[in-house]
Amino acid sequence: MPPIAPLLALRLVFALNGLGLALWLPRIPDVKDALGADLMTLALCFFMLPVGTMCGFVVAPRVLSRYGTRAVCRWAGAGFILSFVLPALARDAVQLGAALLTAGLAVGSIEVAMNAKATELERTLRRRIMSSCHAFWSLGGMTGAMLGGLAGQAGVPFLAQQLLLTPVFAALAFRIAGMLPGDAPVAPAPGPMPRRGLPTGPLLALCLLPIGALMIEGAMMEWSALFLAEAAGLGALPAGAVFAAFASSMAGSRMAGDRLAGRFGPGAVLVGSALLAGAGVVAFATARTLPQALPAAAVLGLGIANVYPLAMSLSAAVPGRRVEDSIATVAFTAFSAFLIGPPLIGFAGSALGLPAALLLLAPLALSPLLLIRPVLQPPLPEEPPCPAPKP
Repeated sequence: MPPIAPLLALRLVFALNGLGLALWLPRIPDVKDALGADLMTLALCFFMLPVGTMCGFVVAPRVLSRYGTRAVCRWAGAGFILSFVLPALARDAVQLGAALLTAGLAVGSIEVAMNAKATELERTLRRRIMSSCHAFWSLGGMTGAMLGGLAGQAGVPFLAQQLLLTPVFAALAFRIAGMLPGDAPVAPAPGPMPRRGLPTGPLLALCLLPIGALMIEGAMMEWSALFLAEAAGLGALPAGAVFAAFASSMAGSRMAGDRLAGRFGPGAVLVGSALLAGAGVVAFATARTLPQALPAAAVLGLGIANVYPLAMSLSAAVPGRRVEDSIATVAFTAFSAFLIGPPLIGFAGSALGLPAALLLLAPLALSPLLLIRPVLQPPLPEEPPCPAPKP
């Protein structure tokens, strides 16, 4: 493969990460049926993916400091994609939980590495790129969901699908991540660095900002196929199409997110995002046919698309902290939504049904409205800081 530009390489790393995850999402009903699991059991299995992710976040800054972001993008990115062969090998709920725990361990490292590399390129290119990188993650998710849905519709066993596709995409991810630029030298911050501890002030607000968006995104990834199967009787391909509509609208919104934030400011983007997300949750949770579910999923994707990328970009500008520490802190706290989201939806779905459980997410969609002021208080700048030009 010939060398490609650093920004395109980074965007493709994001895309392949999303694709590797999304390949299995339309096949979740198949896994549920194969294991004979109920919603409560499946919720507990889903719980293990974020547990592994949170453990990965704990060690990610240390791993990045030792090996560098490019190396972690290569090895953790490829390992994450390959790890999704394990759910296809599971023969009971314990094995499925262990498989998702293993996948989660790779998520923590690749998530911090990708976003840290994006903040490096923002400084080098002197412009926002974070939302567009996450747009490629959504495009990858859309592609993976459609591939998984097509395979399910064609009757391809889940294990055969994963054994066929994941090695190819893992090798591609490893090769492309090797084309990322070398790690920029990190200049020591003036004065002593603060001890790591609980986030406070603007960093705390940034940690809380994307929790609702990530919980909704997790619900769409892990429960939308089952919701559509139970509420609308849809199979793997239509469910994949609905998730593709969700992911493609996220991608389109994120492609425009950097320009919108630069023109109107992050505050205006967050207000519009929250309102769209609230409407999208209600519309999707009450959908009972494919023509209703498709536009509802698209509106929901538009709403939550830019909340997490904005939090990542702004966290890199928190003064007195290393960039990888700030990113890991925000990611660790925000991904706690994945820790409580899957079992919460499963438990509520067992008692109330999945439509009512999804509807409970509507207030969380509006939560950024309460956090805009502390997030945008000084000393956080509107644009990522740029190095002084060399003489």
